[in-house]
Amino acid sequence: SGSFDSGNVRYGILPDYFDFFHGLDASKEPQDFGVNGVYGGRLSVNAAWILDEQSGLGWQLGTSLNYSENGLQITENLTGSKTRIQNFSTIGLFQRGDNGITWGAAFDVLYQDYYDNFVLGQWRANLGFSMTEIDDLGVWLAIPQFSDRGFYGTTPVKLTPVQQVNFYWRRIWQSNVVTTNWIGWAQELNEVNVLYGNMRSDGPQFVYGTEFHAPLNDHLAIYGQGNFIRPVDSGTLDAYVGLVLYIGGGAYDAPYRRNAPVHTVANNPMFAINLSR
Repeated sequence: SGSFDSGNVRYGILPDYFDFFHGLDASKEPQDFGVNGVYGGRLSVNAAWILDEQSGLGWQLGTSLNYSENGLQITENLTGSKTRIQNFSTIGLFQRGDNGITWGAAFDVLYQDYYDNFVLGQWRANLGFSMTEIDDLGVWLAIPQFSDRGFYGTTPVKLTPVQQVNFYWRRIWQSNVVTTNWIGWAQELNEVNVLYGNMRSDGPQFVYGTEFHAPLNDHLAIYGQGNFIRPVDSGTLDAYVGLVLYIGGGAYDAPYRRNAPVHTVANNPMFAINLSR
């Protein structure tokens, strides 16, 4: 089985949970300097190992690759960059307790090759409470850890993960579809545009988003996620959707079974990026 027990504590090489995602990805953020949006594809793998059977404590590890192309020609004309390649990686702890409390804490790292190369880091946390057998209420947040500097053509820029806090409602429907909807607040975004300069920022911004998981059979599910930070013209519009393959089956209860990681592998919806000059 690839693992052995010592009391309730498990030591294993093979994961207790494993998924593979492939799908479409689209993103527009302040880091696009007001003149671009990118569209492309995403691949990711996410695995989890249970550390303690009795308490449900586990840890997760995942990574991904996004390959996107410019939606407009301006960035290519100004910087020579036609594509954006992103590698998000996530490591964390989680626990799905018998008392109805679920929590997770994760660290995300992003390596990005766009108009320059950047390495960024952030923390994510999630705390949820089961209100009924099918309804959860909770909060998730993202906190920047480190920024990076580079150049947009000849213009020096600084990229920083966006701090945000969101309150969510998750429901398991009779069809086994799971939906999660949230609203919250994000830190002030810099309304910058490479062609028109800096515009006035309006302080903390409203956030809204959604996530859904729709099983097709025991091994496959449609999964999607979107997060949107106002204002629409200069904020973030990040979304992706595709198919998840569950190695070993279990797609029908994958979002909430005990060995499932609380956090997905990071992606633009939950790792938004601000730009400053």
